[in-house]
Amino acid sequence: NLIKSGSNQQDIENVLGTLSVKIQTHVVQNTNVIDIIVTDVVPKSASDIANSVADAFVEENLLEKNKQARMAREFIENQLKEIRIKLRDTEEALRKISEKGEITGVAFPLQARLADLKIQKADLLRRYTDQHPDVIKVKDQIKIVEDELKVLPAKELEYARIKRENEINEGIYRTLKQRLEEARINEAE
Repeated sequence: NLIKSGSNQQDIENVLGTLSVKIQTHVVQNTNVIDIIVTDVVPKSASDIANSVADAFVEENLLEKNKQARMAREFIENQLKEIRIKLRDTEEALRKISEKGEITGVAFPLQARLADLKIQKADLLRRYTDQHPDVIKVKDQIKIVEDELKVLPAKELEYARIKRENEINEGIYRTLKQRLEEARINEAE
């Protein structure tokens, strides 16, 4: 109420100069509280100024939260567009390979088995040496699976690679869709 509608720049600067001398603020340590101290000869005026400053802080905080929520939503929307394109590409590649036939799908479970065995080996090596019977057994299983993968046709391996990539893309897509809904809710609050 101190700045009237239609005030010129000089009037505004004068009021702001007067207020800046009367107002002190600081954040209370380890809290989200802002301590506002207003010094004025009229107590009611000091109270009104303090309340106005508090309202301005609250409004600015809400504007900043809304801005961040909007930016997060827009970022997620852009990521969704990109992953949607990747997902369509991998789905199309899978469809083309499947249409040509000759794909049994045996490479995919073999590659999954190999990954599991390598994880199991790494876990065992944290506890045992290379010469431990359990480690040797897992190493032998890894060699068998690797040999099986070597004799598979390249198309079979390519199909497994694309299928794995497609599953990853599907997981990312689902996660982004969920995050987009959360971002929309945050923006609406």
